Amino acid sequence: MNNKIKGIIVITLVLGVIASPVYAGEYNPLRKLSRGFVNFTVGIIEVPRQIVKVTEKSGDIAGISYGLLKGFACWIGRTIVGAYEVGTFVLPSYRALIEPEFIFEEEKEIRCF
Repeated sequence: MNNKIKGIIVITLVLGVIASPVYAGEYNPLRKLSRGFVNFTVGIIEVPRQIVKVTEKSGDIAGISYGLLKGFACWIGRTIVGAYEVGTFVLPSYRALIEPEFIFEEEKEIRCF
């Protein structure tokens, strides 16, 4: 893996770790920017995450088929929302557009489509 990609991954993870607890109670432009950046860069993690979640809930066949489709839909959705939030972070309306707000938070059930 080249050093540039490693650097991007490290920066993304650091921003995600820092942004979540520091601004947990308040919504502001910095939180929106960091949330957008993290969701845009690590949205692909939704694919294996949804495969595992669907497999645990409904079995292996569902995990491989429906979990894969759900993962791709969640990945595309999270990436698009992340890009939107990065592009509009200075505009009011700082609440999250998707749940969970950051990919590494736990949620009850996610609906991507």
